[in-house]
Amino acid sequence: LFNGIRDFKQQISGVEMQVEGLRDDLLRERLSELRGNLRRKGGIIEELVLLPGSSWVGRKANDLALDPKVILMALIREPEMIYPRGETVLREGDRVYLIGPRQQVYGVIESSQPPEGKIHPPSMSP
Repeated sequence: LFNGIRDFKQQISGVEMQVEGLRDDLLRERLSELRGNLRRKGGIIEELVLLPGSSWVGRKANDLALDPKVILMALIREPEMIYPRGETVLREGDRVYLIGPRQQVYGVIESSQPPEGKIHPPSMSP
């Protein structure tokens, strides 16, 4: 009986891994499609990792001076994904996802970084 239960748990675990893989594939496909649609319209989704000294570290999401066309849509603070509300306090190491027009998103990213962590965004040409 014990071996049967163990085998059954292993089968369930295998099925769960397959489902997770399929979900990841579907998500990647849809994200790629979204990025393509945004790119054609001049938009972009970018990830910003909050470095030590970033002006965003320790601030609430609603206190950020974001361009009105840029949306902070999510952040990853391992091990979880957070959909920030106004009171969400940002921390060093958070991976923040921004969406909006390319030029405005890169402007927001540039202004959020400490001088030694400044990025040089790719060309703004489509």
